[in-house]
Amino acid sequence: MKKKHLHTFSFTNVVEDQDDPSNASTAPHKKDLRISQVVSSLVQRSFQNKNFVRKLPILTWVREYKLSMLVADFIAGLTLGLTTIPQVLGVANVAEMPPEYGLYSSFVGCFVYIFLGSTKYITVGPTVTTAIITLSYTKGQPPQFSVLLCFLTGVTTLLMSFLQLGIFNRVKSILGLSFSANGFVEEVRGVIENISDTNWQDVVVGVISLSSLYFLIKIEAIFARFGKFGPRVKKVLWLLSTSRSVTVVIVATVIFSLIGEPSPVLLVGDVPSGMPPFKPPPFSYSETNGNSTVEFSLGSALREKTSALIVIPLLAFMEHITITRAFSGTARIDAGQELLCLGVANIIGSFFSSMPVTGAFGRTALNYASGAVSPLGGLITGAIIILALVVLTPQFYYIPKSTLSSVVIMAVIFMVDFEILTSIWKSKRLDLIPWTVTFLASLFIGLEYGIMSGFVASLIFLLYYASRPGIKVSKGETGAGNEFLWVEVDRSMTFPSMEYTRYTVMKAATKWGRNELPIVIDCQFVTFADYSAAQGITDILKLFKDKNQVVFLWNVKPSIRTVWEVVMLKNQVKAIFCRNEVELDIELQSHHMALKELQDDAIKSATTTIPVDPLAEEEGISNNNFIDDEDK
Repeated sequence: MKKKHLHTFSFTNVVEDQDDPSNASTAPHKKDLRISQVVSSLVQRSFQNKNFVRKLPILTWVREYKLSMLVADFIAGLTLGLTTIPQVLGVANVAEMPPEYGLYSSFVGCFVYIFLGSTKYITVGPTVTTAIITLSYTKGQPPQFSVLLCFLTGVTTLLMSFLQLGIFNRVKSILGLSFSANGFVEEVRGVIENISDTNWQDVVVGVISLSSLYFLIKIEAIFARFGKFGPRVKKVLWLLSTSRSVTVVIVATVIFSLIGEPSPVLLVGDVPSGMPPFKPPPFSYSETNGNSTVEFSLGSALREKTSALIVIPLLAFMEHITITRAFSGTARIDAGQELLCLGVANIIGSFFSSMPVTGAFGRTALNYASGAVSPLGGLITGAIIILALVVLTPQFYYIPKSTLSSVVIMAVIFMVDFEILTSIWKSKRLDLIPWTVTFLASLFIGLEYGIMSGFVASLIFLLYYASRPGIKVSKGETGAGNEFLWVEVDRSMTFPSMEYTRYTVMKAATKWGRNELPIVIDCQFVTFADYSAAQGITDILKLFKDKNQVVFLWNVKPSIRTVWEVVMLKNQVKAIFCRNEVELDIELQSHHMALKELQDDAIKSATTTIPVDPLAEEEGISNNNFIDDEDK
């Protein structure tokens, strides 16, 4: 067969990466199962030996664990634990919660990930992102409300697993300002309005802290300019760089503990000592301060903060799975297992007064750089957090808030990837629209609105591309020289794309097919088709049948053909399916032969004999004779 390209109805830069569902079961529909049967089946499958081991990854890697690996994990866990303490104190400050809640939120995730984590390096705990999004829902609420959100986040994330499915707000601390604000715009307005109250001592401490942290980040590169050093010096420089947060915080704490009270800068203040009490999350809470009463309940939280049940778990999972992919190398990521781990960590953490937690990028990167070889390093990290709660909390009193803010800023500022804008601009500029929408909405409206805005913008783009498949129209000839129209669809057929597909096929049949050429719809790239697509194809066949124009469906996958045939049978529409070019050639040749026979029959039936006059026939004179005589 020869094909000549006529026209392409397509939108460029559309990439399809869909699994081929052709292997899906095509068995007849079974009777509906009862809920109890479904639950029983899920439980049985979950506790099969293979699934049980998969749900507890520790059973896999612990068999190959060696003493040398324990030393590496101990060093990594110790390094990470010392770095985590100042960071989580700063994260609690971001969430506008008492500093002890940062510590309360940091040790449960470390222990849970040992048993349920599917990668080596991930560290689960409070992050700046989750702190900002939590603050958007807990503004004006007591810290206990964050604990309830942690529990609800865990439940939602766990359900997702079973179904298989802010720098600027630290500026006010550096400036020594204290005011209430919600969001970037209010923060800017608050800083401007209160700029006259700036405490220059806090500014000095903040600038020195930022400068010291940046110097320690670059210390290896700085010393490298002065020549080569031995491995011991490199190790010392690496240790100074990785422990920069705890080093700067310790130095600042020592200095201001020597200065004593009254302090010239804002300090963290009293931090309750000891482990948080093990108790259920507060499903109801009421507290009276003077003439005001603060109260909430599980019901009111579900009614008034419904979006939190979607936004916080979704954001936590997105952040966690992004980090997991970044540090997993070529290993396969079990997203369902990571969801399970996050859900369990948040639920158990809520019994220890934790705020919502997820994977922490900066601390995971440090864990990776420190040489961790398994999740067991989390045992050391969690133990250090508990030790800090029991022993070190009195020393936290003299930590300057501006220093903690500096730690948070330096932890997140290098996570902003502006180079991605260049890559998007060079590869596909339209993708800058969802990026810009998300960035601006997060900055000026709120992080939760930014996430939802970006989700909606991406969804619109996906629907747009889904509704505009690339369709190529060509004119072809069989070996015998019979013409046909070839229509190639480049992706799966779903509800959004059917109206456009129908319009394009009809237009091609009219414009290039002259409403008479047979149509061949090439379905080799259609890997998925829903019921709406089956109904749409059926409607197309009906329309062409009314026009006496035949349609062939070429190379349709068996699973899709089964769906289409069911709908066509219901609508009493017959389709001609061709599996390969040989079958298509035979069908086209048969069609053209049948069409030629019809045309020949039509010509014969249209040819009529000249009528004879009865009177003339009786006289023996025919019309022919009459005409001949007249001509003579």
